[in-house]
Amino acid sequence: MSENRFGALWRPLFEARAAAAWWLSALLIAVSAAPFRWAWALAAAAFGAVRAWQAAGILRTRLALGVQRLQFVRTKQLESKVSKALSSGRFWLGWGFEWKPAHTQIASEIMTRNPYDAAVPAWAPGWLLRMLAPKDTVIDTAAIGASWIHGLSPSEDPVYLPIPAMAGHVLIIGTTRSGKTRLYEILVTHAIRSGAPVIVIDPKGDRDLEARMRKESSACGREFLYFHPASPSRSVRINPLKSFNHSTEIATRIAQLLPSESPGGDPFTQFAWYTINHVVQGMLMASERPDLKRIRTYVRDGVAPLLERCMDIHFRPIYGHDWDGKLAPYLEKAPSRTHAMVSLYRDTKSRTGLGNEAIEGLISTFEHDKEHFGKMILSLLPLLDMLCAGEIGDMLSPAHGDLDDPRDTYDMERIVSGRKVLYVGLDSLSNKIVGSAVGSMLLADLSAVAGAIYNFGNPSGAPGANNIYVFVDEAAEVVNDQFIQVLNKAGGAGFKAFIAMQTLADLEARLGKKSKSLQTLGNTNTLICLRVRDFETAEWVSDMMGKTVTKTVSISHSIGTETEASLVEFRGNVSRSMQEKQTQLVPPEIMLRLPNLQYFAVMPDGRIVKGRLPLIKDEPQAV
Repeated sequence: MSENRFGALWRPLFEARAAAAWWLSALLIAVSAAPFRWAWALAAAAFGAVRAWQAAGILRTRLALGVQRLQFVRTKQLESKVSKALSSGRFWLGWGFEWKPAHTQIASEIMTRNPYDAAVPAWAPGWLLRMLAPKDTVIDTAAIGASWIHGLSPSEDPVYLPIPAMAGHVLIIGTTRSGKTRLYEILVTHAIRSGAPVIVIDPKGDRDLEARMRKESSACGREFLYFHPASPSRSVRINPLKSFNHSTEIATRIAQLLPSESPGGDPFTQFAWYTINHVVQGMLMASERPDLKRIRTYVRDGVAPLLERCMDIHFRPIYGHDWDGKLAPYLEKAPSRTHAMVSLYRDTKSRTGLGNEAIEGLISTFEHDKEHFGKMILSLLPLLDMLCAGEIGDMLSPAHGDLDDPRDTYDMERIVSGRKVLYVGLDSLSNKIVGSAVGSMLLADLSAVAGAIYNFGNPSGAPGANNIYVFVDEAAEVVNDQFIQVLNKAGGAGFKAFIAMQTLADLEARLGKKSKSLQTLGNTNTLICLRVRDFETAEWVSDMMGKTVTKTVSISHSIGTETEASLVEFRGNVSRSMQEKQTQLVPPEIMLRLPNLQYFAVMPDGRIVKGRLPLIKDEPQAV
C-alpha cells in the first residue's frame, strides 16, 4: 500500500485536468494541417489515457473512502461460496485484507484530517461513478460509521476460517444492529451444509436467522427443530434435565438460576440445591424421570409420597414383599404412615447397618421444620412456578405417552446424536427471567452431552459427527459455569462454539466477577469484532490485536533579521524531525467507528484481518 496514493486525496484532481488537456490537444492536432498530425494526435491521446487511468484510480479510492456500500449475494452465489469453502475445510467470512502497520500509519493520518476534503468531486458524472463502483453493491443510505476504514486497501480477497481452528471456539463482539446476526446467518449456513449437528440459542428470537436456518435445512434435506415459548404449537418439547453424567448436576442446573449475592451462593441458594438434590436422588431411586414439574410438586407439596416409595423399595429385599406386617407396631405410635416408615427404617438400619443415602436425604427434608423450610425456599418456588406454568411448563416437562400432544419430544443427546438442526428462541424481550433460565438449563444439558461424548465417544458415525456447532447469541444472558466448561474442555469432543455479546460489562454482570468473565473470554481462540460502542470493550479488543509504531513528521521554519544588520540581510531556519510512537495496531477509535457489516478479526494463525460481510438476498420467485 503506497502512502502517495492517499496523499493525492486531499488535493484537486489534477490528473483529470491533465487528461482533458491531452485529449483536447489530440483533437486539435487531428483537425490541424500539421505534418504527422495523426501520430502526434495518437501520442497525445495516449498520454491522456494514462492520466485518465490515474484519475480513475484516485476516484475509485475516493469512492471507497467516502461512499459506504452494501454488497449482496444471492442464495445461489452463497451456496457456491459455501460449498467451495467446505470442500477445503473452511468457512467463508466475506472479503477483506490483512491489516498491517502501514494501514495503522495511514489511518492515523486520515483521522487528523477532514474526511470531507477527500470526497468525490461534484463534477464527476453518475455513469462514471457507477462504472467505478464494485459490482453487486448499492449505496448505504443509512450509513453508520466511517467508510474510509475498509477503503485503506486497494484490493481484497476472500476471508476464510479453518474448521479445525474452531475447536478453540469463536468470540463475536458487536453492538446492536452492527451485523452479528447477519454474520450468524453465514456461519449457520456453513454448519448446516456440513451435515453436522447445529444448535442455535437466540435470546431475542431473530426471524431472519430462523428463516435462513429453515431454508438451508430444507435445501439440504435435514430435519429442522424449532423451540420458542411464544409459539408453543410450532415448537418441539425439550426436557432440559434429561442428560446428565452425575445426578447432582440437575440440582446445580436449577439452583444456579436463583439470584445470589455471592459467587459461591448464599444460604438460600445452597438450601435450594440440597432440597432439589434430595428430591432428584429419591426420584432416581424410584425410577422416576426427573423433570421440572415433578420436582416442583415434591418441593411444594412435600416429599412424603416419594419417601414412602423409596422406603418400600428399600424394605423389599430385607423383609420381602409382605413387609407391611413389620410396620403395624409403628403405626400405633406415629402420626402418619410416613412417620411410621421412617421409624422402621431407622430401627432396621440400627440392627442391620443397611441404609440408603437417597432415603436419608428425603428424611431430612421431610422432617425439616415446615416454617423454616417455607422461608428457605421462598425464592425457589416462584422460579419453578415460572418454568412450569402454562405452555412453557408443557414444553420443558413433556409428559411421555400423552397421546393428546402430537409434538415431538427431544433432549440434547438425541439432537446431537441425530444430527438435528435446532433453533431455540428464548423470547427474552417478553420475559427475560424465564428466557435466561431456559437458555441456561439447555446449555447445562449440552454440557452433560459434551462430557458423555468426551468420555465415551460420539454414538453417531455419520458425516459431520465429529463436529458439533453451537451458536449462542447475546451470550451474557445465558452463559453459566457448565457452558464455561464446554468452552474450556469440549473442543476434544468436537464442540465448536460461537458466542456473541455486546460488551464485556454484560458478561461481567452475568457472572458476578471480572476474573470469571475474563476466564470465559480466554477460552476462545478466534475473535471477530464488529462495531462496539463501549470504550472499555474497544480497548480490550485492541489490546488483543497487538501493538505497532507510527511515525509523525514535524516541520518547523523561522525567518528574521537583526537590528544591527543591514536591510538586505536576514536569517532563516527550516527543520524537519520524525518521531515514533507506540500505539495499538488497531486503535480503539477505529473499533468505535466501524460501519455495519464490517469487522476486525484475530485469526487463529495470529493475523489481523479487516473484513466485510454481504447481505444474503433470496432468489426471485418464478411467476
